Amino acid sequence: VGNSGTNGDAEGGNLAPYGSTQGGGGVPKASFYGTGGAATRIVYILDHSGSMIDNFDYLKKDAAKSLQNLLPVQFVNIIMVSQTAETVGGNQLERATAATKASLIEKLTDNFVAQGQNDDLLPPFQDAFERAFAMKPEMIYFLTDGHFDPALMDVVARLNKDKKVKIHTLAFVNHDASYEDQLQALAKSNGGTYKFISQQDLAK
Repeated sequence: VGNSGTNGDAEGGNLAPYGSTQGGGGVPKASFYGTGGAATRIVYILDHSGSMIDNFDYLKKDAAKSLQNLLPVQFVNIIMVSQTAETVGGNQLERATAATKASLIEKLTDNFVAQGQNDDLLPPFQDAFERAFAMKPEMIYFLTDGHFDPALMDVVARLNKDKKVKIHTLAFVNHDASYEDQLQALAKSNGGTYKFISQQDLAK
């Protein structure tokens, strides 16, 4: 979106035709598997543990689609989580220009595979959320396919005590009430929405 522009002003000029605003503030929207809403500053926290291996290529493609729809007036970064957390871009949000989006997509595609294990762990997810909140986002997407240490709820409650950051949670392909309940509770307590991503939802 807006890739034809050669600078921020030219690309930003494409905002109106998309009509991607909410309310009277003219804030652009973001969408990932149909979740999201109006936000200028966005972080994706994506699981890439070994259990994701069968569908990880779909996740990378769908994350790329979501990124491509962001406008240059928005700011974005991605944090990948397996046994550790790793930021795909720099240590802060980056303006969603064509160059930034291309760089994030290339790094996501080339540098990450599904490997490792993080079920029931706290440290990698805590690190991911602490990195995300340090970037001062307005919205976080959190996608995983397994459960995490319940203490993460307290960590996020501390980080988001003013409830200014909306957290949308996504359960990926694996149906399991034990972690789906966690994700639903995390979204509900942080002003976001929860969605289960089925096999049929992949790369539509």
